[in-house]
Amino acid sequence: MKLSIILLSLLLAIVLLAEASYCHYVTLTYDLELKNNSALMIDISQGGKVLLARPWANEVFQYVGYAVNPKDKLYYFLGDYELITFNASALIISKHESLNDIPTEIQYNPVNGKLYGILQENDNEFIEINLSNVNQFTKIMTFDDDFAIIEGANTLDYKRNIYYVCVSDSNNNNLVVGYDLNNKQIAYTLNLTSNEIDGLAYDETTDQLVGFYTKNTGCSGNETCTWFCSIKNGKLEIWNNLDKPGALPGGILGLFSNSASYGMYFYQVDYFGKYTFGVIDLVRRRLMTSFPIYNNFIYGHYFH
Repeated sequence: MKLSIILLSLLLAIVLLAEASYCHYVTLTYDLELKNNSALMIDISQGGKVLLARPWANEVFQYVGYAVNPKDKLYYFLGDYELITFNASALIISKHESLNDIPTEIQYNPVNGKLYGILQENDNEFIEINLSNVNQFTKIMTFDDDFAIIEGANTLDYKRNIYYVCVSDSNNNNLVVGYDLNNKQIAYTLNLTSNEIDGLAYDETTDQLVGFYTKNTGCSGNETCTWFCSIKNGKLEIWNNLDKPGALPGGILGLFSNSASYGMYFYQVDYFGKYTFGVIDLVRRRLMTSFPIYNNFIYGHYFH
């Protein structure tokens, strides 16, 4: 009996160790000056300890958008008329595919296994990209042609298949608009007037949208004010417990360097060339960790 318990405990320990080995953050570094960019697998629980690194050359500078396939641990990168599939376990490019058109703001839905994007030609169009034939686009729906899409500030609620886009309209209002890709209709609109939300991301664990809310007018000294925020059940909430900018360091929020998963929000800021990476606990609403990083992180995601 004791031997059985010991063996069961040992087996459980092995399983937990195996699971832990897959809990890591995979990102790419970006620095035009250094020219020594790498793909990194890091342990966020150990202050960003590098578990695996591979040289990345300078291809990364061409990419204008990315999506994550968490099940297969893949990134999809949009380049200059190409779609690149990147293996986040081995930190290598597994596929280059040429594109006849360049969609933007791609998002992957792990529930239905589909890759979506926005094609801006004659109209703004949501499309589905066939991963078996990447030049086969299926038009889903069009949306307001007057909207200017804010780069890197969009996300997909993949449980409901609602694509949230941050846009500016012809009256210079900033809006968050949710498009229901199943029913081909607008599901949500939030008018931020002159204010904005950056780094918008959907977290399935807490079932909400999260990001950084910036108030551009009415702050002291004619400066901007930034808080962390969430949108749940259609309601915008400012997280006042994370003051301006709270436990968070000041600086410019990194483009394409923010994501949410497993009840955590990952972000990076640039403060006069000094980079800080941080993680916010979305369940307990507190800063989990933050630490300086030597280089700019982009296209990051936490894999479990």
